[in-house]
Amino acid sequence: MLALAQSKGSVSQESFVMNILLNIGLATLAVSVAACGTAETSKENAVATAPIESVGQTHSGTGTVESVSGQQVTISHGPIQSLEWPAMTMPFTAKDAAAVQGIKAGDRVAFTLTKSGNESVLTSITKQ
Repeated sequence: MLALAQSKGSVSQESFVMNILLNIGLATLAVSVAACGTAETSKENAVATAPIESVGQTHSGTGTVESVSGQQVTISHGPIQSLEWPAMTMPFTAKDAAAVQGIKAGDRVAFTLTKSGNESVLTSITKQ
């Protein structure tokens, strides 16, 4: 009977130790996963809140006018370093209609623009 009690005690003690080790392992895993998630979230937040360029900053470029429709001017332009833009063709909205008077498709132009959110606003455009 004593041997049976000792063996039951031993099994209970082994179970208790295994339970403790299992709980420690699970707690460590939970903390590790939580820490990874926090670091990743912080990195994402830093990227999301970092300003790409300041509002109202003026940028310059040159290119060829593809089309003009009202205040909308589509220009195939070279790289614009201050915005880290590669050469591309894109539409711009002129600040006012007078800025695009006399500008037509095929004209080589120099222009300045400001960024307002996702919109690029032409502040000046001149034939070259």
